Amino acid sequence: MRKLLATIVLSAATSAAHALPITFSDVINPNYLFNGNGGANATQSFSHNLLDDGFNAATDTITAASLTLRFSDESADAAPELVAFIFDGLPFGTQTITSGGATFVVTFTGLSLMALVAEGALDMTLNNAGSTTTSPENRSDFLFLDSTLTVDATRAALSPPSEPSTPVPEPGSLALTGFGLAAAALERRKRATDRRPQ
Repeated sequence: MRKLLATIVLSAATSAAHALPITFSDVINPNYLFNGNGGANATQSFSHNLLDDGFNAATDTITAASLTLRFSDESADAAPELVAFIFDGLPFGTQTITSGGATFVVTFTGLSLMALVAEGALDMTLNNAGSTTTSPENRSDFLFLDSTLTVDATRAALSPPSEPSTPVPEPGSLALTGFGLAAAALERRKRATDRRPQ
């Protein structure tokens, strides 16, 4: 039982030793202004692509991912504005932007993390949802400062190619071959003795 436990621990340690932690960070900073004068439905679309940052789906496994979006308020008054998020074509909530600005942070889990793992990319659309008051004029101006996607992953360490090994005969095989050769020699000698004239 101890040998079995030792083998399991050793193999787990070996596999862990072959997975290297790695972090990807993809930043987009458009400083895009959403204008409230008739632009309440203005949109801004962009993509975070981990493949551009060295992510390799063949060797990298995503373990955690988070997204941070920052906004500042460009309005002339203190009325808050509203921005709506669409990630990979699906609504993903809203954020109220006050005169002090706003930061929207999301941690990906479950299906959203699996989609990110499968694609290595995240397509995003921001919609200006207008002011939270009844009068949108000059109250839905806000600046989209930047978006940062941070991904933690493990990278499988590739083993160096091993030298082709020359097969070495086992002692048992050598012994059997030796016995076979000796038996053949004895048989040959016996036949030669039987053929001699008496």
